[in-house]
Amino acid sequence: MAQHLAGLGAVPSLGRALDFGCGHSRLTQGLASHFAEVVGVDIAASMLGVARKANRHGPRVDYVLNERPDLAVFPDASFDFVLTVLVLQRMRPDYAAGYLREFLRVLRPGGSMFFQIPIEPIAPAADTGAQFGAVPAAVPAVGI
Repeated sequence: MAQHLAGLGAVPSLGRALDFGCGHSRLTQGLASHFAEVVGVDIAASMLGVARKANRHGPRVDYVLNERPDLAVFPDASFDFVLTVLVLQRMRPDYAAGYLREFLRVLRPGGSMFFQIPIEPIAPAADTGAQFGAVPAAVPAVGI
């Protein structure tokens, strides 16, 4: 990921990173090898319990339970890097769009974010003859 961002000229400051949907914290722990501070966020208290036990970086890593449809727990411009992998595609599109707006809000000027969004329909289109798994010619932009 660091090489990909460097190739884009989007190398973030290595101050503070957010891992949204951190689960058991595999990626959070990886980020902590590069960033001064990392915050893992998840909706499941049970996942965060496992994550806290797996923490190898002490107080430089924090875990936050967030059951809200936003990231109001964090102030504006509080992270240099935001990461979310295999998370947004598991929620309703309106929630995913809202979180993308939140990622931009909590990202510091000059910061970078790395995220995935689905490009395939969740369910086959009804009566259109479209094949499930067909990738659209262009992904529509989401107003952020």
